[in-house]
Amino acid sequence: MTVLVSMFAWIYARDRQHGSRYWLIGWIAIEIHFASSLLVTYHKIPGVLAGWLAYSTLLVTAACFHQSVSQVTLKAKVLYWGLLFTPALLYWTFLVFRVKPGAPYSLLLACIIASGSFFCLRAAVSRTERAFTCAQYAGIGLWVLCQPGSPMAGMNYILFEAFAMTGWTYWRRYSRATPGVVLTSISFFLWGMVWPCAMAAARLGAHIPGDSVLWDLPKYFVAFGMIVTLFESQTAVLQCEVAERRKAEERALAASRSKSIFLASMSHEIRTPMNGIIGLTDLVLDSGLTQQQRQDLCMVKSSAESLLGVINDILDFSKIEAGKMECDSRPFALHEVIDETAGSLNFRARQKGLELVHEIAPDVPAVVLGDAGRLRQVLVNLIGNAIKFTATGEISVTVAREHSGAEGALQFTVADTGIGVPPEKLGSIFEPFTQADDSIHREFGGTGLGLAICAQLVRAMGGRIWAQPGPNGCGSAFHFTAILGAAECADLPKREHRTRARVRPLRILLAEDNFVNSTLAVRLLERDGHTVTVAVNGRTAVEAFRGQHFDLILMDVQMPEMDGFEATHRIRLEEAGTSRHIPIVAMTAHAMKGDAERCLAEGMDAYVAKPISPGRLIDVLAGFATETEHELRNLADLEDVPQT
Repeated sequence: MTVLVSMFAWIYARDRQHGSRYWLIGWIAIEIHFASSLLVTYHKIPGVLAGWLAYSTLLVTAACFHQSVSQVTLKAKVLYWGLLFTPALLYWTFLVFRVKPGAPYSLLLACIIASGSFFCLRAAVSRTERAFTCAQYAGIGLWVLCQPGSPMAGMNYILFEAFAMTGWTYWRRYSRATPGVVLTSISFFLWGMVWPCAMAAARLGAHIPGDSVLWDLPKYFVAFGMIVTLFESQTAVLQCEVAERRKAEERALAASRSKSIFLASMSHEIRTPMNGIIGLTDLVLDSGLTQQQRQDLCMVKSSAESLLGVINDILDFSKIEAGKMECDSRPFALHEVIDETAGSLNFRARQKGLELVHEIAPDVPAVVLGDAGRLRQVLVNLIGNAIKFTATGEISVTVAREHSGAEGALQFTVADTGIGVPPEKLGSIFEPFTQADDSIHREFGGTGLGLAICAQLVRAMGGRIWAQPGPNGCGSAFHFTAILGAAECADLPKREHRTRARVRPLRILLAEDNFVNSTLAVRLLERDGHTVTVAVNGRTAVEAFRGQHFDLILMDVQMPEMDGFEATHRIRLEEAGTSRHIPIVAMTAHAMKGDAERCLAEGMDAYVAKPISPGRLIDVLAGFATETEHELRNLADLEDVPQT
C-alpha cells in the first residue's frame, strides 16, 4: 500500500491531471486504514480511535474517489460534502460511541438516501439510468431504513452505495470500454460488495476470517485499474497530439506548397516583363544616343536591376525558410573568387569616388574546399551595402585565418567609412526585414533581407556573422567566418580554353507568346545574323518544326494552348527512330530551384533564365553552332574519303 501511495504521489507531482489530487488523498486514507489496524494490534492507539478510523478512512476514500471523476460545480461539491459525506461520518461516529438505535440513525440515513438519490438522478441522462438509480440507491436504502434495530446494516449500505456509485461515475466519466476503465469500474462495485457479502455470510453462518486477503483484493484491483486508466489517458492525449501535429504538418506543407507555387508564379510574372525592360534598354543603349538619353536609360536599367535584386532576395529568403538552401563542397581558388568579386563591384565604387581594396593574409590557403557561389553571394551583399552606405573614403575587404576557431575557419571582414550602424541595432540588423532605421529605408531602399540571407548562408557554411563599429569609430565593419578546408591545387577543376569556331548564321525557331520578349529576342538574334521564325505557342512551334528546317529552337515553358514541355515531348517523339536531334534551349522566366534540372529532364538541351543575358544567350548559341559546324565538317570529310 505504501508503494501505491508513493506511486500516486509521483503521478500527482508529475502530471497534476484532473482528479489526481483526490486519488492521492484517497490512497493516503487507505494507508491510514491499514496503519490503524496495525497500531491497535500492538496497543499503540486506543481501540475506539482505531474503530473510528477503520470506517471513517473508507468513507474519505470513497468520497475522494467519487469527486475525482465528478465534473461538478463548486456548489455541487459543497452539497456533496455537506449532505452525503458529513451525515455518513456522523452515522459511523454514533456507531463507534454506541449511540442507541433510534431517531438519529434514521434521520441521518434518510438524509443520505435522499441526497444520494438526488445526485444520481441529476447525473443520469436516460430513463434506464434513472430507473437503475432508483432501484439501487432508493430501493435498497428504503429497505435498510425499515430496519432501525440494525444500525450496522445502514453503515454497510452507506459503504456499498459509496463505492458502487463511484464505480458507476467512473464509467460515465471515461465512457470507453478499455481494460483500465472496465477493471476499475467493476472493482469499485466489488469493493462496495465486501460489506453486504460479509453481512450475508454472517447470517448464513459461513466463516470468513476478517483478515482474509479476499476482502482486500478489490481495492488492489482498483489501484491497478486506476494506473492503467492513467496510462490509457496519457496514450489518448499523445495520440491526439500526434494527430494534431500531423494535421499541422500537413497544413504547413500545404501552406509551403502554396507559397512556393505563389512565389514561382510571381517570379515568372515579374521576370517576364523585366526581361523586356532590361533587354530592350540594352539594345537602345547600343544605338546612337545623346548623353542625356544615355544617362536616363542607364537609370532605367539600374532601377530594373534593383527590382530584379529584390525578387532574387525574396526567392532566396523563401528557399532558406523552406530549408532548401544548400551549400556545395568543391575546391576553388579563394584568391580568384575575391579578385573577381571585388573587380565586379569596383566600377560601382569608382562611380561614387570610393576606393575598393582587398587583402588576403599570407597564411590563408590558396585553394579551399567549400561553396564558392555562396561565399561570393555573401561578399557581394556586404560589399554592395558598404558601397551603398558610404559617400566618401574607402571600402576594405580582408581575409585571415581564425586561429581560435575550428580547423579551416577563415574570417572575412568588410569595413567601410560610411554612415555606420547605431550600437543598439548591431544585434538586430541580421533579422529579416530589419534596417538600422526607417530613414535609411526611405533614402537607400532595399528589402531588409540581404543581411538575413547572409546570416543564413554563413551558418550553412559553418560560421557566424556579426557587425562592429569601423576603425576609430568611423563607418562599420562586418565580420563573418566560414569553414573552408584547405585543398590541393590538383583538386581544382581544369578550365576549358576553347577557341571558338566562327559561328555561322543559324535558322532559329523561337517559341514565345509574349510580344515584348519575342521582339527583344528577335532583335538580339538578328543583330548577330541569325534568321528567326516566331511561334506564339507550343502547338504552332511543333507545326513549324514539321514544315521547315531549323538549326535550333528557343522554347518558352509557359505558353497558352500547349506549353514548352509538351511541345518538346512531341518534337522528341517525331525524332524517335531518326538520326535527327534538334537542340532545344529553354528560355523561360521559371528561375526557381530545380527549374533548370526539370527542363533538362524533359528533353531540352540547355536552359537560359529570364531576364536574358545577351552574353549567356550568345554563348549557348555559339556552343550549339560550333557543334553543328563540326558535325557538318565531319560529314564532308567522310564524303571525301575514297570508297573501297
